[in-house]
Amino acid sequence: MVAVKNASAMKPVQASKHFRADGSKESPSPAYYLALQLHARSVSELRNIWAISASHSSKLLCNAAWPNLPVYDINELGDINFALFQERGFLIAPKSALSNIKTERTVVARTKENTQPTSWLLIDVDETPATPDRFRDMNRDRLFNLLNRHCPGVSRAPRIDTSSASSRVFLDGSPVGKGRGHSWVLLKS
Repeated sequence: MVAVKNASAMKPVQASKHFRADGSKESPSPAYYLALQLHARSVSELRNIWAISASHSSKLLCNAAWPNLPVYDINELGDINFALFQERGFLIAPKSALSNIKTERTVVARTKENTQPTSWLLIDVDETPATPDRFRDMNRDRLFNLLNRHCPGVSRAPRIDTSSASSRVFLDGSPVGKGRGHSWVLLKS
């Protein structure tokens, strides 16, 4: 699990989606991110990491592992702030930007070749216009019981259910988005 901070200018700027009052959204595409690799071994550790990433628009999570980079234990780090990222972090960059980055810190491209899966499976339960009617408004327990038919044991696996970014943004007292969120399922520790 990688905690990521937008570092296009080496200062905190928006990394997550930007929701406008008209309901449209924009996803920023910065040149690179400053990242800190954290190992979430339990639901409570992932919940702590998720709370940090959800607390500010300059932070996000990347569900990937970079095997050749250091992994830090969230319990040993205390408060994860930008100074800590600068001290211990590395840069994640699009492959196209690698030749333009001049830094003494480790820089890696976010590509399939450089990453490995984590022990967490991210299930996006947001609805889109293409979502079949039978899945609309389905609560997560019912969804996981359905998934259990195809992935035995997933309904009993430890998980954290989080809200979607759009449902955490309010306009006139109502959420901007209709997203139900994400479920993070711990497959192995």
